[in-house]
Amino acid sequence: MGVTSPLDLQRDVELLDRYLAGECSPEERVGAQEALTARAPLRAVYEAIQASVATDTALFARDDDAAWSRLSGAIDRPTARVNRVAVPEHRPTQRHSVGWRIRALQYGVGMALMATAIVVGSRMTTSRASTPVSFASFTAARSFVATHGEQTAVTLADGSRVVLAPDSRLEIAQGFGATNRMVVLRGEGYFEVTSGVAPFIVRAGEVTARVLGTAFNIRRYPTDAATRIAVVRGKISATNRRGATTLTARMVAVGNDSTLSTSTVDDPTQFTQWTTGRLVFRNAPASEVLAAVGRWYGLTFHAADTTLATQVLTTVIETRRSRTEALAVLASILDVRMTAMGDTITLIPKRATSARTPLRRRAADSPSLPELGR
Repeated sequence: MGVTSPLDLQRDVELLDRYLAGECSPEERVGAQEALTARAPLRAVYEAIQASVATDTALFARDDDAAWSRLSGAIDRPTARVNRVAVPEHRPTQRHSVGWRIRALQYGVGMALMATAIVVGSRMTTSRASTPVSFASFTAARSFVATHGEQTAVTLADGSRVVLAPDSRLEIAQGFGATNRMVVLRGEGYFEVTSGVAPFIVRAGEVTARVLGTAFNIRRYPTDAATRIAVVRGKISATNRRGATTLTARMVAVGNDSTLSTSTVDDPTQFTQWTTGRLVFRNAPASEVLAAVGRWYGLTFHAADTTLATQVLTTVIETRRSRTEALAVLASILDVRMTAMGDTITLIPKRATSARTPLRRRAADSPSLPELGR
């Protein structure tokens, strides 16, 4: 990769200058966001400026700086209702571009430094393995939880919207909306991320998703062996310890600390329909189906025949239906009878495993496959 020319470097700085001041045209704004996504050195410059704004007011004596400082130091005041939490939107005060240029120079964003940084950054992006975003110093300012059988809808300070699935927890970083847009997810969540200067970063297990503006579903429960990311629209960079991959609409990534594989699906909304009360399973392991139903209805399943968990099936369960109806569907699909002790359900095969029709075939071929609510 060639060295970026001084004219290109100057254009980068000037574009960042106008973007931070809110003076970009729509086309320039898209270009700035793409540049911040693609170039780590440019992101580092932005993050240094953002961090400095909240702490160093000596460089400016303008009223808009005072307003910025007040906004940066404000404490979120959420308006909460059952299963729906709203956090006030954080909108930085626009600043005069000359002020941003002075601050950029104060922090050493001269042409020579930018040239060195971009050359180094270019070498880093061609490396086989990329370094994930560090969450070692992550400090949660607040968290949101969805318990058994409920969804929790959250509107974050930057206007991004998150819907948490049952048994999920979302932790929001200190300074979110002012100096960063970092969150940690344990469980499953559907994200609609607003565009912004700082990338929106989600950590789930060993995998990190970095976005600027997109819609996607991400899942990683403690019992899951890997993190799954499904992109509905937009673009995401998924990263683990071994490297990074770019995901676009209809792409799915599954990964952990050492592996990260991708595939393409016809309809990515199969991973998001739980937000509208439909659990959609396509050739899913029975263990995954049972775990999902258990989270929605507050149940724990035990299989008397351990081979049940390895079967695969395709079905839809509507969570608006009762627990009894959901269990009836599972019993029919799995061809089992059920016994209950409190919230623990034991599955007992009706006939020998060797004689049972494989659930994959039954699910795919049988037109009478039960779907709850159908």
